[in-house]
Amino acid sequence: MTPFSHFANRAKRSLQFRARALQRQLKNSLKAAYTTEPVKQVTVAETGAVVCTSKAELLQSTRDCTLRFAPGKKISHRSLHSVMPSPDCKNRGALERSLSEQDFQTPDILFGRFYDCIAEPRTGRLLTPSSDLVLETSAIHDILDPDFVDSDHLVMKRQQICKVVRNYAVLDEDVLFAFNSFTPSYGHYLLTSLPVILAFEHEIKSGRLKLVVPASFPHWMRRHLGGFGLTDQHFIVLTDAAYRFRSAIVSNILDASNTRAPNPRSLGFVERLRPASLAPEGTRLYVRRSGEGDLSSRTILNEGEVIAALEALGFKIIEPGKMTLKEQARTFSQAQLIVSPHGSTLANLLFCRPGAKVLDLMPDDWVGARGDALRDVWGMRVCSVAGLEYSVLLCPSGIVARHYTGNPKITCTVPMPHLMSAIGQL
Repeated sequence: MTPFSHFANRAKRSLQFRARALQRQLKNSLKAAYTTEPVKQVTVAETGAVVCTSKAELLQSTRDCTLRFAPGKKISHRSLHSVMPSPDCKNRGALERSLSEQDFQTPDILFGRFYDCIAEPRTGRLLTPSSDLVLETSAIHDILDPDFVDSDHLVMKRQQICKVVRNYAVLDEDVLFAFNSFTPSYGHYLLTSLPVILAFEHEIKSGRLKLVVPASFPHWMRRHLGGFGLTDQHFIVLTDAAYRFRSAIVSNILDASNTRAPNPRSLGFVERLRPASLAPEGTRLYVRRSGEGDLSSRTILNEGEVIAALEALGFKIIEPGKMTLKEQARTFSQAQLIVSPHGSTLANLLFCRPGAKVLDLMPDDWVGARGDALRDVWGMRVCSVAGLEYSVLLCPSGIVARHYTGNPKITCTVPMPHLMSAIGQL
């Protein structure tokens, strides 16, 4: 062996040693980066040991705390008029059983304040310093994506959500969480997000709180909030980075419980937006579901025929997704009869005057979809809260696919003779 080859072999062994050392160092650093901690769940009702009696006390507290903002209420049904199926519908009995409920309980509206919590940006889930997952920020996403896909900050490990140790940006801000994965749907926005936002409207406008909004914040929602004087300066947008906030306020109704059973105490925006001086004009409306704010998984195949027939009867055709919130409130407040496809747009019925009549065009295959009877009774519950007369026309339908939300994607055909007969009875 020559002196040159001897030194060359020593250099090679030295490089190999350094490479193995670097590999061990990298492996250890990656192991640290991916260290996971099992996540427990905590609800807003379980927030800390401090129970506040006012919003001012909630905002002044220096510890995790909770506030019962508005008690729930039992609502008795007086709204159901009739269920009108076409001969080809098989689910009339199941729907009538769902609609036979005599009353329902609306949720208490609670607010919890969590200090030093971390927001996972992809889903908006909120984690406390002790790695507890705030259930209300996770409930809807768990429905939409039960097989949780790994993100940069949370992973699914052995069927349990775990926190991944990652870097996060620290924002010395007190914030309000008011959105979930359903709120791009208009009805969920109106009955879940808007009541939470307006409960702290003054604090947001004054800069005391920032409103956390998702990166996918729809333009129509931004316009709606602009009508209340809330603009980009009042928002913190969740991007790809995780944020640690000084504190975050969360409501229990982020789990959509107020959408399923609207608490009248949460509907202050109705009187605020509905023109007080306008008397009902006896307008008859047909509501198209196309446009912004529509995440519909239901399509009416013969809607053109429906519109032509209703226009001949003097109906006004509207598309709420292309109207401002005030325009929608004004239009529905003057209506005497509303014919609408089943879905989130029915939330606008809250703007109607008591005594107005509603005909819900419900696809037969929507009854009991995903085994959730609450979806069947939602329109009736909204009408009961608003004091309206509710009827359903079941329409022949078929499931053609699955919507990205997990709902069945359904097409239906409105039976025209039955539609004309139903309108005649109303």
